[in-house]
Order: sequence, then structure tokens, then C-alpha cells
Amino acid sequence: MDFLTLLGGAFLLSVLHGLIPNHWLPFVLLGRDRGWGPSRILTVTVFGGIAHISSTILVGILIAVAGLAFSQHYEEVMRWVGPAILMGVGLWVFWRGRRCHHGHHHGEPFSHTDACHHEADGAHDHREKRLDSRDMTAIGALVLMMFLSPCLELEFYYLSAVPLGWKGIAGVSVVYMLVTVGTMLLAVGTAARGLRQLRWTFFERHERKIGGSVLILLALWWAFFPL
Repeated sequence: MDFLTLLGGAFLLSVLHGLIPNHWLPFVLLGRDRGWGPSRILTVTVFGGIAHISSTILVGILIAVAGLAFSQHYEEVMRWVGPAILMGVGLWVFWRGRRCHHGHHHGEPFSHTDACHHEADGAHDHREKRLDSRDMTAIGALVLMMFLSPCLELEFYYLSAVPLGWKGIAGVSVVYMLVTVGTMLLAVGTAARGLRQLRWTFFERHERKIGGSVLILLALWWAFFPL
């Protein structure tokens, strides 16, 4: 797998990952509940997205380092072991997607029914109210929740970067951070501006099957078109 193909796979996984409602909808609901404007909701989303991808990258790098150490001693074996592991993860993720239709859960502390009742009167105020202790507590809980729930599919894709060494690992990390956070911001920005009727249900129900399929295809590419 060459560098551009590696980054292309990371880009695709990041977009699919960022579109899952559980990755962005809690920020919209929290903002509505607290009476925030779009700019503040987007700012909180940036912090939550960075926290989530940072933990994903940390775990992914550990997986990649283990792969690098192994490949230095068993380079020929690693050519097939790496794709086999990625294939296995992809099949497992796809299988989980068939059993569970609720997507990749980071927890949903805010529901449609919870949001927008108390403090709804301030939602249309043109001036942003100052953050109070309840705001900070809610933000802290949401960001911590995102940090403590790294994404399995993204982590194991780091095995694809092993043949390219640290260049591949760094490239995947940068794409994950920029594209996932950017996609989350796009989804939140769209929803916060009143276009919440868009049909995201397909992505939520089939996230694991889509992600697993992408991993399987990338594993096949890596096995039959090695660097």
C-alpha cells in the first residue's frame, strides 16, 4: 500500500467516523439545552473531537509500534500477518454491526426529549451568556466521555501504516485529526442552523458494517498490492 492510498483509506474512515450521530449530536443537544449559539457549540465540538481523536491516536500508535517491532524481525511474515490482522478486525467489526444497529456508542447523556426544555428561553438571545458552573460541568463530562471512548476501527488501521514506518503513522494521525474533527464540525454546524431533518439514520445503523467493509477492502489491497 503506497502513501497516498494509505491516506485515502484514513480519509474515508475519518469521514464515516465523524458522520456518526453519536459523535456530534450530543454537542448540538447540549448547546440547545444550555441556550448556546452556533459559535459556542462549534467551539465545544472542537474540544470534544480533539479529545476523542487524541485517545484514538495514542492507542493506534501503540498498536503501530508493536507492529514495527515485529516487522523488523519478521519482515516477510509481517507482509501477510498485518493484512490478516486488519482483515480479522474488519470482519469482527462487520459482524458486530450485524448484531447491533445502534452504531458506535460514546454514550448519549442528552436525548431529544431532554434537550431544549429548561433555559430554552435563552436560545434565541442574540448575546451569548457567560459560561456558568453547570455549563463547565456539562462540557467537561462530554469531553471526558469522548476521550475515554477511542475508536477501534481507526486504531487498527494503523497496522496498514507499519510498512511505511513513522511517515505512515504520522500521516494517518494527521488525517484522522483534521478530517474527523472537520466532519464533526460540518455535521454540528448544519444541525445547529436548523437542518436537523437530514437523514443520518443510515450511517448510525450501518456504521460498523460500513467501517468493517472498508477495513476488509484495505486489508485485501495491502495483501495483494504491497509497498
